[in-house]
Amino acid sequence: MAAVRGLDTASSLDAKTEELIHLALLAALGLESGLPFHVGLAKAAGASHADVISALLVALPVVGQRVTQALPPALAAYDHAPDPAAPQG
Repeated sequence: MAAVRGLDTASSLDAKTEELIHLALLAALGLESGLPFHVGLAKAAGASHADVISALLVALPVVGQRVTQALPPALAAYDHAPDPAAPQG
């Protein structure tokens, strides 16, 4: 796990971009169980609803319709994830 954490410091990508890539990969591989976690991280990093949709659909030309199955659970997770701009308290 330490090696995975070390990737954060080695990557030149910002957190939002990394999380959107994770979403695209999860959708492409059909690994929907990981979507809620990474959607929450993407939203916390500033990803919009449209960003999440775009990330999921970017793999459509490569892997086909499979990625559309990820849309409902990912968007539900986005709607239920805390809004990072909302006041805490």
